[in-house]
Amino acid sequence: MHRSAMEDRARMYKKKGSNNEELRRRRRENEVELRKQKRQDILENRRKITEVNEKPQASRIPAEIIDQLKSEQTGIEATAIRIIGSKLTTSEWSLFDLCSNGILSILSDIYSNRRRSDIVARSIAEIFRICSNRPSDAKTADKLCIESLCYVLGDNVESIEITCDCLQAISVFVGMNIIYRNIAFDSAIVPELLNIYERNDPRANRCLMWLVSQLFHRLQEYSPRVEEVAPLMELVASGMQSTDTAIQSDAIRACALMAEWPDIWQEMHTNKLLVLLVNSLSSGIGVARPSVLKAIDFITETTPDFTQEMIDAGLLTVLKPIINVRYISRDVCYILANISGEGEHVIDRLISSGVLLEVTKVMETAEYRTRKEAAYTICHCCSSTSRAHIAYILEIGLLRVFTDLLTCMDPSLVTYILDALESLLLYGEINLSPDYTNPVSVQLEEIGCRAKLEFLSQSQNIDIHVKSYNILDRFFDDDELVHYNATCSAELRSTVDQTIDSLLSAVAANNS
Repeated sequence: MHRSAMEDRARMYKKKGSNNEELRRRRRENEVELRKQKRQDILENRRKITEVNEKPQASRIPAEIIDQLKSEQTGIEATAIRIIGSKLTTSEWSLFDLCSNGILSILSDIYSNRRRSDIVARSIAEIFRICSNRPSDAKTADKLCIESLCYVLGDNVESIEITCDCLQAISVFVGMNIIYRNIAFDSAIVPELLNIYERNDPRANRCLMWLVSQLFHRLQEYSPRVEEVAPLMELVASGMQSTDTAIQSDAIRACALMAEWPDIWQEMHTNKLLVLLVNSLSSGIGVARPSVLKAIDFITETTPDFTQEMIDAGLLTVLKPIINVRYISRDVCYILANISGEGEHVIDRLISSGVLLEVTKVMETAEYRTRKEAAYTICHCCSSTSRAHIAYILEIGLLRVFTDLLTCMDPSLVTYILDALESLLLYGEINLSPDYTNPVSVQLEEIGCRAKLEFLSQSQNIDIHVKSYNILDRFFDDDELVHYNATCSAELRSTVDQTIDSLLSAVAANNS
């Protein structure tokens, strides 16, 4: 009965009648199909050029050859590549035939992203050289590929099919390796891109902007000269203001990527890209927002001058409505934490814009990491010497939130909060209640902050121990508490003395 029940259950599953080898073969086939489909989806998404003033072109290249190139099977791809090379050599197929079917970008993908032999790599490089119709003294296949594609791009700017396919082919190389990007710069690709931009063709501009965004990827590594990159600023600025969503999104991405390279910030300032970067946050392109916020994070963390420029451009106004958007809330709070440390004039702007009130709401409802960044923002504001700033912070009611965070497992944050509490208590000491009590200390006592301070006064972290003890000693006058903490301190000192004595005794024993 037991065996029969197992057999009946086995019949319910799809693997019925299949052994392990058959199941393994099916998994491999499914994985191959999924990878192929995913790769095609990615390429199609990157190109973003379908159905834009595009007319079907008659092609002399059989569909079987194109399918073989997309098969992701090394032997079949190599056969198709040999056929393409021979047809080009005998002039049976032209460069236009290849580009109208997107073959240059497919060959670039095979060369850069798939496993292939050196023979196949050299064959692809030779196809590109034939397409460029000029000899080359390149010592490596990599350089030969990119140089040839740049030559093709420069010699065929009037053909939209050749231009688009060539731009996509170069994008594949540049996106794969930073070294390829620098070879493209050395091949004088920037003037060619400017010439294409002047044509103002929608298809070409989409491909162009995607390539530009790839050129700005990881500029801080193996960086080119600023003078080489600066002419592209005009393209990026125009793209960020485009009505074409695809072009605008890629231009915003390019601007965000270049912001990671401090050497180019002055050029960004000159071309008003920092202002456009701020405006792009309110453009409604949700996909681009995280990368833009990351760029603004980097700038506000390191350069006060450019931070002020973005604040003047309305950064705080733009951040206010998106601070509670879950997937970017932490990044927004991180930017505000950087900004709030720039001086009292910035704190004035934070208060007048209403952003600080929104930060309070985040501290009450968000997850811990976001609350942490929001807490740093408020702590920086508490370091202000302006009584109006401190009064506003007390008015919006942050004492309970600070109290909740006092026992988090981050010593740095706890230290900041203790400093902020001390500033608030000092303000309360100056502005006593009618009964001559400190209103801040009374409120902290009511919400249970004192118990947490007593706990922190026993901390092994010396900064936390000293700060919490000093707050208790000054603002919560209690002889019993002071005696208790003094006893704790004496016990700690006694323990340290005993440890030192033990170490000295051990050293003396070893020496003897």
